[in-house]
Amino acid sequence: GGNMKNYVSNLIKFLLVAYSVTMIVLLLVSFLLFRFHVSESFVNGGVVFAYVISCFVGANLFCRAKSSRRFMWGGMVGLIYAITIAIVSFILNRELFTALPRLLPVFGLCVVGGMLGGMMRSGKG
Repeated sequence: GGNMKNYVSNLIKFLLVAYSVTMIVLLLVSFLLFRFHVSESFVNGGVVFAYVISCFVGANLFCRAKSSRRFMWGGMVGLIYAITIAIVSFILNRELFTALPRLLPVFGLCVVGGMLGGMMRSGKG
């Protein structure tokens, strides 16, 4: 069925997958930081990588069921992911808004990661 409720439950399911991927990558980055004392730029890069790969995976799974406008749906997954991350960060850390200019490229990367994930569909495209 192509009803809205189905879309929303699928979206939530794949966003949860995306957040799980984020947690795994961030745990890996923290481990590397703890174990090998890697640089701050490595950690920041790892965080951005976590966001992008998460959006890619989430959007890829979400868009498997879609036949049209996959890049748009994928971008939407990335955008919702980025907005949710921003809201959570703001709740945990009130200084987020001073960091917003720095986060805008990350938002863009989340959307692009989502679009790429949406377009990279296994099987017939």
